[in-house]
Parts: sequence; C-alpha cells; structure tokens
Amino acid sequence: MARFIFYGCLVLILAGCSKSEFPKAIRVEGHVTYKQQPVEGATVILVPLNAEGHSATGITEADGSFSLSTYMNPQTRLPGAIAGDYQVSITKREVQKIPEGLDGFQAMAYFSKLPPPKSLIPEIYANSAKSGFTVMVGTTAPAPLQLDLIDKK
Repeated sequence: MARFIFYGCLVLILAGCSKSEFPKAIRVEGHVTYKQQPVEGATVILVPLNAEGHSATGITEADGSFSLSTYMNPQTRLPGAIAGDYQVSITKREVQKIPEGLDGFQAMAYFSKLPPPKSLIPEIYANSAKSGFTVMVGTTAPAPLQLDLIDKK
C-alpha cells in the first residue's frame, strides 16, 4: 500500500512539473519577395516593441517562405512567436567564402581585413524601426505575412 501511495504522489508531482514555464508561442509564417522574386536565405526577425519581449527569427527557403521561432534559452527554442506587437527586420547579405587551407585563426585574420558583406536587398529593411513592416501576434496564428521588398531610400 505504501508503494502505491508513493508512486501516486510521484505521478502527481511529475505532472505538476511538466507545465511549461514559457509563454505560448503562436505559429507565424510568411513569404519574402524582392523585385517580385522570392528571396532565399534572408533572415527575418520580429523585434518586440515591449522591452521585456522575445524576438522571433527565421530564414527564408528557396521559394521565399519562412517560419519563425523564438529563442528562450540555450535549451529552448519555441516554434512561433510570443503574443505581442513587433517591428520587422529583414536582411540578406553576400556570402564571403573562406579560401581553402586556412585554419581558424588565419580565417579570422582574413575576414577581419574584408569590408562588411554587401547587402543583397535594400539596407533600410535591416532596421526594424524603418522597414515599414509591423506585426501584431495575438492568441491565434495571424495570416501569413507577405513581405514585398522594394527599392527605397
């Protein structure tokens, strides 16, 4: 009988510990185009307007689609974004290749002498406050985001 009570209590304790300590993340997806073409390999970041919020990030696929996730800590990345208001940042930079045969220190020295990688989309989209895109994530998934980039200063 004592064993039954012990295991019953253990089940209740473990059930109580399984409750997530993180807020619920809401699925956020979208599509990025530039000059009416899908943008592959761009980084999309939702920057929270609330200073205590968590940003959500994603990388675009070949068709320009993306799905966001929220980094909570080194062990936890939630699929989606936490409810709140966000500004959007989008970046895509030229890939700088490492010459073959360099070790880690040589590669760092090589890259330290290069100029910053060139942006492959208008630079204004890298600044969430100036990109012109905002998102409100509520308690249900918003419609897919359509982020159509244009040349602007």
